Amino acid sequence: TQEERRMGVYANVTLDYSNYLYFNLSARNDWTSTVEPENRRILYPGASVSFIPSTAFNWNSSVVNDLKLRLGYGTSAGFPAPYRTRNVLVQSARAFDRDGSVTQTHSVSNTLGNPNLKPELHEETEFGVEGVMFNNKLRFDLSLYQKNTRDLITQSPIDPSTGFTSTAINIGKIRTRGIEFQATVTPVSTASGFEWNSTINWGMYRSVTVELGAGLDEIVVAGFTTLGNFAIPGEPFNVIKGIGFERDEQTGQPIVLSNGIYKPAADLQVLGDPNPRWNGSWINSFSYKGFTLNAMLEYRHKGAVFSNTVTATLARGVTKDPVVDREFAFIMPGVKEDGTPNDIMITASDYFFSGYQGATDEPNVFDGSMVRLRELSLGYELPSTLMAKTPFKRASIALSGTNLWFLALNFPPNMNYDVDVLGTGVGNGLGFDFVTGPSSRRFGGTVTLTF
Repeated sequence: TQEERRMGVYANVTLDYSNYLYFNLSARNDWTSTVEPENRRILYPGASVSFIPSTAFNWNSSVVNDLKLRLGYGTSAGFPAPYRTRNVLVQSARAFDRDGSVTQTHSVSNTLGNPNLKPELHEETEFGVEGVMFNNKLRFDLSLYQKNTRDLITQSPIDPSTGFTSTAINIGKIRTRGIEFQATVTPVSTASGFEWNSTINWGMYRSVTVELGAGLDEIVVAGFTTLGNFAIPGEPFNVIKGIGFERDEQTGQPIVLSNGIYKPAADLQVLGDPNPRWNGSWINSFSYKGFTLNAMLEYRHKGAVFSNTVTATLARGVTKDPVVDREFAFIMPGVKEDGTPNDIMITASDYFFSGYQGATDEPNVFDGSMVRLRELSLGYELPSTLMAKTPFKRASIALSGTNLWFLALNFPPNMNYDVDVLGTGVGNGLGFDFVTGPSSRRFGGTVTLTF
């Protein structure tokens, strides 16, 4: 079991002037037991101001019914899990087992303690605009923000020759800038009771590693020292780095060795950014005489995904996707080491296993663009006249399903691949799939009774 103790003091002040100007000031101080005494205290303040011009100037417009401007600065803290600052023992339940006699013992954990570990601090500045227009037919919310994360806590792999496999560290500074937009419109609303509400959500962000501190050039955030998510100053946070192709300086094409297989690059290369370029969703709700139908579609644009699942199945020919005819010999696209076009023929086995599952990681990286039917539900609320004869004020039933359909646009179609799967476990890892279990569809039903 893990034990920790955290204490905090919080103060908050809100001022209101004539219901159109609001000011809020807050501060919190926490003490935690999960770091060493000199790092246990952290203070994080916040402040915000909002102005409602539609109220201040007494607007009476059918075009812009309500408008609100807001500006805020907020901070929050993140704390490490217990026992990350010191080396600890772990219990081996069956270290010695002879003739049914089990002796329990202890061993040193594979995680190296870091006594200098500190809580992480998140700072965010946001400007936003909220509005209601056209007699409440359109509502929108636009936000622009910047987040700075200092001393981000991450579990970093280390050389096993040290006797440990990982340690918790702080990363200097990560900066994220983004835009979020939401709009809700009511296209149809009839006197008979039929109503259609539609909501669009759109968001885009860019996370960049600004600095690492301690003179570090890069840090493995998740994965392995030769393949994983890396934090590199000036690069997007969590870039995928691994073994790529050696390329011809003149043409940029991959270089093919004398055995017909691509030549691995001498140094690790950035193979892709797993962060999507942008995300969006479209939510529709239809209601009529007690029935309500809700549907939610999602779209993810770009974002690199390293998938060992896809390439392992392609290499073994156990997918229905006909990449190429396996009965023929193959020539890898590229140039030979002398710069001439490659003309070296190889077998199907070499093409698939050495190509997909060989010495390079680059063939395993795909474009993660995806469309998904996230949720679909149908509900019905019983009429109040029917409920008058029961002890309940209201009653409703609903059927729902989530993750019902998805399509990874740039993956082999018969893989039915879901880019939401993650193969690096809990932590900051992103965009990796090491033969991870498939995602699941979920179906449910609810009955709601109100007394």
